[in-house]
Amino acid sequence: MVRKTLIIVAFTLLILLIQILVGPWLSIRDIRPDFMLILVLFVGRLQGKVAGQLFGFGSGLLVDGVGIGSFLGLSALAKTIAGFCAGLLRKKQRRWNPFLLYGSEVLIIIMHFSIIFLINFKNSDLSYQYIFLRYILPSSLYTIIFYYLIKHFAALEPD
Repeated sequence: MVRKTLIIVAFTLLILLIQILVGPWLSIRDIRPDFMLILVLFVGRLQGKVAGQLFGFGSGLLVDGVGIGSFLGLSALAKTIAGFCAGLLRKKQRRWNPFLLYGSEVLIIIMHFSIIFLINFKNSDLSYQYIFLRYILPSSLYTIIFYYLIKHFAALEPD
């Protein structure tokens, strides 16, 4: 248990460093992949909904605290929900149709970015359609690409 926790803490710090140092280089018109969200999804899928939501909350606070997030608590909220939802997918690999499983993962990522951007732009004059097409969809697609690449090459499957 202690070893597993230390490994997760080490990965969290590594991912935070990657997000800070590499994230800006991967930025395309202010859109960048969320590597911490990817780690939250893996923790939720591998450890379950309680571990996913706790890790999502902690990592979200960390992201907000170092200034990557928009304001304190927003990333924690979005990543807590994403971690919980990813945890619901634990042990569904063999029982669910792959399209349903992949679609659920995609919806979790879109939901995460919807929470972030819709709250960030709450008092702006931008339409929901513009926010979705300009921020939510590109951020989601960019993160989904990295999520599935890492998932494929690292062979990270819980079941």
